[in-house]
Amino acid sequence: MLDLSENKSFLNHKRFSKMKFSLIFLFLFLVSLVGTLPLIEAVAPVTAVVISVDTGLNIDFPKFETIQQGQDFFFHFHVFNITDGVRMDNTTTNCSFEIYNEGGIEQLEVDNMEYVTGDWRILVDGSNFTRLGSYAYLVECHTDNLGGFISFPFEITADGERREVFPIQFSIVLFALVMIFFGLIKERYRMFEHVGSILLMIMGVLTLYPGYGFINWETLIGKALGFIFIGLGAYFFIEGAFSRKKQDDNYEQETEGEQGGDNR
Repeated sequence: MLDLSENKSFLNHKRFSKMKFSLIFLFLFLVSLVGTLPLIEAVAPVTAVVISVDTGLNIDFPKFETIQQGQDFFFHFHVFNITDGVRMDNTTTNCSFEIYNEGGIEQLEVDNMEYVTGDWRILVDGSNFTRLGSYAYLVECHTDNLGGFISFPFEITADGERREVFPIQFSIVLFALVMIFFGLIKERYRMFEHVGSILLMIMGVLTLYPGYGFINWETLIGKALGFIFIGLGAYFFIEGAFSRKKQDDNYEQETEGEQGGDNR
């Protein structure tokens, strides 16, 4: 006849070992997640440099620091005579436009920008912004005897927002991990583990595409975090959905039934 108390002790020890392994796994993941934060560099504010001169052309423009990956973008520029402040037009002035990518390679060059109702403008196709990273554009304008230029840096990010040391999306990931943690330590909170696992998998997919800041499927850290979130969420979801606890409980009930039958 089976010793039911010893069997229960064995099953409890087995469940405790499994939970201990899951908690250690979760803890190591949190440590690795924190360790990746320094790799997500914060962008320093763009500072304009003003050079004081008496003659030449002054080029003014809207200062956009970030552009969304793959998005078409309109650049606008106004050109003024520094001496008297008169706005220049295409009857006397010609302007060129260049974009350089993060490798310092010229990616786009336009010799004559379009002039429309007071400003020079150019629509840059999103195919020039497929890779995340730091870019810069340079505009040069000149007349027969005057000239001027500007250079301005900008970032191509997954969502068009400035990258941050701790993206707000990571708060959802941490919330999901907390839910999983509570689901592991208390059987009655098992639903929290399921919900947290689903949230983690969703965040993994969103991390890969479209991504946020400098994190998406095109970057190494984006791929790593995306697949880790998906894999971790799937592990805990399966671990909860196909837990052996119910099987163990059924086994206990069957054992108790057999023992009761033997006693009769």
